[in-house]
Amino acid sequence: MGSVHGQGQRHARSADRWLHLSNSFRRRDAKESSVGLPPPRLRIYDQRRFSPSHRGAYAKKGDFDRAIRDYDQAIELNPDFAQAFVNRGFVYAIKGDYDRAIRDYDQAIRLNPNIALAFYNRGVAHGRKGDFDRAIQDYDQAIRLNANYAWAYYRRGEAYANKPDFDRAIQDYDQTIWLDPYNALAFNDRGFLYASKGDFDRAIRDYDQAIRLNPSYANAFYNRGSAYSERRDYDRAIQDYDQAIRLDPNFAQALVNRGFVYATKGDYDRAIQDFDEAIRLNPNFAQAFLNRGIAKHRMGDSTGGNADIARAKLLDPRIGY
Repeated sequence: MGSVHGQGQRHARSADRWLHLSNSFRRRDAKESSVGLPPPRLRIYDQRRFSPSHRGAYAKKGDFDRAIRDYDQAIELNPDFAQAFVNRGFVYAIKGDYDRAIRDYDQAIRLNPNIALAFYNRGVAHGRKGDFDRAIQDYDQAIRLNANYAWAYYRRGEAYANKPDFDRAIQDYDQTIWLDPYNALAFNDRGFLYASKGDFDRAIRDYDQAIRLNPSYANAFYNRGSAYSERRDYDRAIQDYDQAIRLDPNFAQALVNRGFVYATKGDYDRAIQDFDEAIRLNPNFAQAFLNRGIAKHRMGDSTGGNADIARAKLLDPRIGY
């Protein structure tokens, strides 16, 4: 009766004439934004000159409006203080106001074109707006100002990956890792790109290292599980999905992928349990309804299967079936 799917079709490969493997490789946290990028990893400086008692404390505590008022005051006292514009831009960025953040970084750069952090932060803001070409230009300049700026190479790699230019992205992740060999994110992201290119052996080696560096990295376990699944090493895939779910019990996509593997192995009861839990976590998860519907059909429940498939198509008319 059809095919059980993972989310997305980028890595589709036939598993048998009924089931199609389509694991979804992830770079980061399940709660992250649609472009797949993590929140801006921006840096904030203390400016004791203007707030002797708490410099930077309001932003670090999450009181962003009060932090902005402090930086407003700092700029009023010294309109040529480039770092105050960088810091206020940082706060606007973590509030999600990337346009204001960019205006502040622009002003900081006009005042002092040698602040690598200002170019880096502006690049992050452009990236969050989906303007990867401008982001790359800013990371280029940050790297010109500081050739050892590991995070600038990492972010430029992200931007290239999103264009997508995987070969250039891998080069930047290589350089990130050379400068910062303890960067688990860079290993995970490079693994993601190797997997996207179909090089699952290299991908697994990178996920191995990401996990060694951060044994609590749920997405690295998830990604390695997806790579094992692509290699049809289903028992190892299940072990990795198990660990991803232990680390993040709300990881609905890991449940769907584990359910797919159970279905591939013919264990439809366990598969349906995973699809049930994914739907409980996300009642609008079309792919989970589709997979559950197909699994029900395989168990002889045509009525329940048809209902789930209809629900999946209602949630996402573009869903492949």
